Order: sequence, then C-alpha cells, then structure tokens
Amino acid sequence: MKKIVEVAHKFIAEHQDLDIAVDFTCGNGYDTKFLSECCHQVYAFDIQEGAIAKAKTIAQRSNIEWILDDHANVDQHVGAFDVGVFNLGYLPGGDESITTNADSVITALDKALQIAHKPALIIIVLYPGFEHGKKEAKAIEAYVEKLDSKHYDVSILKLLNRKDAPYIISIDVKGEDEAVPFTIPFHLIIGDTRYSLSKTFVEFNKLDSYDVQKVMYKDLLSVTYVDQKRLSFTLPSNDTVTLDTSMVKKEVLKDIYMCMYLVRKRNGINEELQSEIQLENC
Repeated sequence: MKKIVEVAHKFIAEHQDLDIAVDFTCGNGYDTKFLSECCHQVYAFDIQEGAIAKAKTIAQRSNIEWILDDHANVDQHVGAFDVGVFNLGYLPGGDESITTNADSVITALDKALQIAHKPALIIIVLYPGFEHGKKEAKAIEAYVEKLDSKHYDVSILKLLNRKDAPYIISIDVKGEDEAVPFTIPFHLIIGDTRYSLSKTFVEFNKLDSYDVQKVMYKDLLSVTYVDQKRLSFTLPSNDTVTLDTSMVKKEVLKDIYMCMYLVRKRNGINEELQSEIQLENC
C-alpha cells in the first residue's frame, strides 16, 4: 500500500479548481510543495522557525506565503480556501517533544470550516502510534463526528488489521458559494522595514491583472485616514487596500503615521495630524 501521505495527496489530486490551499502543519515542506504545484496560492503554517526554514528548501515556488504562527490563528491570515491539510504529530527528524495539540487543531478546524469555500476539502493525517498521538486522534474524531451531515461529509480511511497505523480523516464541505472573499498578501516597504498587508478579492480571475508583490511607501499614490481603526492605501496599480490598524503593532503605526505627517507637511497641509490619528495612543 502507498504511504499514508501519498494517499492523502491522491485524494487532493482528484479534486479540481483548487485555487487556494492551506498547509496547516508545513513541517518539512513536502505537503506544501505538493499543494504549491496544484494550487494558485498556498498559505503554510508552522510554529517552528526551523521547520519553515527547512521547508523553504523543499518547496521553493513563489506562490507560497510562509506563516510562523499557530494554525489556530488561521482566520487572521487567510480569507478563504479550497483545500486544507493537517499532517499531525511531531516534525520528522525534529524535536519529538514538540507535537501538534488536539485543542489547537480543533480550534483551527472550527475556524477553517467557517472560512472555507463551498465546496472545499480538508484532509487530516493522524498518527495514533504513540500515546499523545492516540489521545489527539480520539479527540479529533469526537469533534468531526458531530459535524452536521447537511453541510459536511466526514470519512475515515484506515487499515483495520494494523493497530495504531496512521490514518486519514477527510472532510468534504458541501454547498456552493455566492461570493466569498479571500486575501492575497503584499508587502509595504517603509524605510528598511517590510510590513505584510493584504488585498481582498472575491473572484480569483481578478488576479490576472494583479501582480503587486511589494510596494515602496514613497510610491503610494495616496494614504487616507478612514477612521480610528482603518487606513486606506492607493497602490501604483490604482488598487485600494485598507489596513486595519487594530491588527498592527504600535511601532508600525508610528512609522506609518509619521510618514503621513511628513508627506502632508511637504504638500503644504499643516493642520495638526496628531489629533486626527490619535498618535498619542500608539
């Protein structure tokens, strides 16, 4: 029989129109590499910086966004997706004391099911061959078996005559989207620092005319203060991107606000900017 990961990849390959993928546990990067070859955009999560560094040597395509964060925060980085992969357990060849956690996986699954396109596919590879993995698998099975069958088909593939062999849980998200937005990252450069922002799209074919990967602050056509929580940037492509300032570190806001102040002063706009943007709160 094929290796369990090869079987998981075969499941995914049978699906069509997989534009956006999420590798919830990028590990050494083999799942990420596979997803990057069959999808337009891949978001790859891991909590270990060393894992991402190694994965980058395996998966070298430009359509991968590497995210050093817990997959439980998926909704902070991804707008929507078509296929997701969880390859649980510990990093092969790494520190075996660092493992995935059922609570974090279930939180990520709960959020993933809310933002997934319809239809969508989520594949979970579980490893009950060690004590932690066995408990994790039991908790995840208990979660997925309660999913509403009106909206999800949940199936399990396992070898019945090999105790504790790795196995797969597949979640097929039913339904059809009317218009679910998703985000594509780009990078804003201020001085020597790069800030990751994103632009929201509803239709993936709109990306045909969108090739912005990084933008220098001095090249922005305009920066507008929308309200106390949002700044609006006009890119050289005339696209408009809104930055939610509540999600940005205070030191980043200070840089952006100072640049706004200098640009406005240079353009002869001398009113007090601080009261408008509440710089004292940064």
